[in-house]
Amino acid sequence: MSNPADPNRATRLYRAATPVEEEDIHPGAVVGGGRFEIFGIIGRGQMASVFRARDLRRNTDLALKVLARKFVGHHDRERRFDNEARLAGRLQGHRNVVAPIESGRLDDCAGRMFLAMELVNGPTLTDLVSMSGPLGVEDACMYMRDVARALRDLHQSGVVHRDVKPDNVIVVELQGERVAKLLDFGLAADIGAGSDARMTRLGERPGTPRYMSPEQAWDAPAHPVFDIYALGVTFYEILTGHPPFFELDDADIITRKCDLNKPAPSIKDKRHDLPPRLDILIDACLEPVAKKRLPSINSFLKRLDAISNESLGAMSPRTRQQTSMVGQARTIAPSKKKKSRLPELMAQAAARKQQQGFVPSTPISPEAPTPDPDRLMSRAAAGGAPPRAVIVNPPHQAPGAHPGAHPGMPRATTAPQG
Repeated sequence: MSNPADPNRATRLYRAATPVEEEDIHPGAVVGGGRFEIFGIIGRGQMASVFRARDLRRNTDLALKVLARKFVGHHDRERRFDNEARLAGRLQGHRNVVAPIESGRLDDCAGRMFLAMELVNGPTLTDLVSMSGPLGVEDACMYMRDVARALRDLHQSGVVHRDVKPDNVIVVELQGERVAKLLDFGLAADIGAGSDARMTRLGERPGTPRYMSPEQAWDAPAHPVFDIYALGVTFYEILTGHPPFFELDDADIITRKCDLNKPAPSIKDKRHDLPPRLDILIDACLEPVAKKRLPSINSFLKRLDAISNESLGAMSPRTRQQTSMVGQARTIAPSKKKKSRLPELMAQAAARKQQQGFVPSTPISPEAPTPDPDRLMSRAAAGGAPPRAVIVNPPHQAPGAHPGAHPGMPRATTAPQG
């Protein structure tokens, strides 16, 4: 296998490649008519696999997500795959969003759909909590602000993410700054999309039970309040080390969440050093009745900024220590406050897991936004009666197994770029 940083490999452009069986997409294989050289596996699931690869045409490293061979021609699965690039592409180039580069089909791999994304290094929020325990308040607020900015613009473009969680947020270094990016748009949906648009099958629900809102669990049409709830769960977890109801299994979690008279335990009982009103903000995100929940991501951002300004003072600079997150030391002005361990942890994670996620590159044309989400709110999403039964999917994979797009739920395609 050649060095992925070797620019001379670009001379192998359009190298002849024989048809590749699914199990033969391994380091050294070349797929896509000589276009993509495979260097390793990032993640593998029942529906798709994600590979570290090199685009020999553009001489760039990327992540290549490939639909499982058994789903070629499977209408619902291919539509799901297509959905990811279409919806994520609306925020192409966003500082806090990981978006696709290009998608199409691999003719020499039985016509399987692919989605190409550019690789970056960095730990997920799951990784950071696993390595160091609950995050400091300032760092947690900084990362949640980044995620909220991504969600705000995503909602304004007419899209609900539907799978916000610590394992879908990666922390990267951009021009010497630590920045959180939202990953994995495989479960994203247009605001107001119902079961038909989501291609929901019997026994399935899109999302991860520990992070989904009650109305998402009972399959209400997609709405931004889904993401507000999940943002609250994520905030809660990175500050305490675990999500609410962590002691319950998935089925019991959904049963508990659908009892709208029993809210999640308040974070103030788990973390006693929070600034005033931060616990109230997180509790407002976790309100079980959607119409009583925090009304919008804009409201979340305004309240978080006010809390930060009043209680924390000016937020600490994103990079204030010496860090070598991607193997290159940078000297940064020291903080006057207590030194954070995050740069050290990020460097450790980067060394341990070299390929952790994706950032936007080649533009995909954004689509027109959908109508005002408030007019699309369903009775169920507004706190109406839950259904007689709730069936959910288990998580696609263990937390931390892969910080990028979950290979268990692939979805997306646009016209391939030549």
